[in-house]
Amino acid sequence: MADDTVTLNPPIYLVTGQEECWRCGELQRAVELVAELTPSGPDDGAHLASLSNIEELPDEVLDLITERHRPFRLHRSKTAQQEYYTNFCQCGANFGDFFLHSEPGHAFFPLDEETARSMTVEELPLSGPIEVRASFGAGTEEFILAHAQRVGRNDR
Repeated sequence: MADDTVTLNPPIYLVTGQEECWRCGELQRAVELVAELTPSGPDDGAHLASLSNIEELPDEVLDLITERHRPFRLHRSKTAQQEYYTNFCQCGANFGDFFLHSEPGHAFFPLDEETARSMTVEELPLSGPIEVRASFGAGTEEFILAHAQRVGRNDR
């Protein structure tokens, strides 16, 4: 469970990957937020990370995400025993954040450049730092940002 508030520092990216639905088997889009963040702990320095198990998100950011990817909403996870924002398939199945972010080969854990190139990255039009309650992890963000296709503000 996310116990701390983290500050996301611009640029804040919306990353889109793909995941096969565990229920219907269809390939679906899934989104995550990636940014340089500053955790609330005194010894933690700012670093690039992706968010998961997002419990609280400013309306401005949620609106930007759902404009681009409507099946992203609050869901009560029995497995995680918490409510957090997550991706959904069009069939109604939810995609658990653990699998999307932590399992090799899934939506946000690409194993090769070809998979990372199939992803998209969009810089969200946010001007200042934002605070969220979420878990975060670091590992593939630099790799994704280096290889994924830029869209929106970054496609110039």
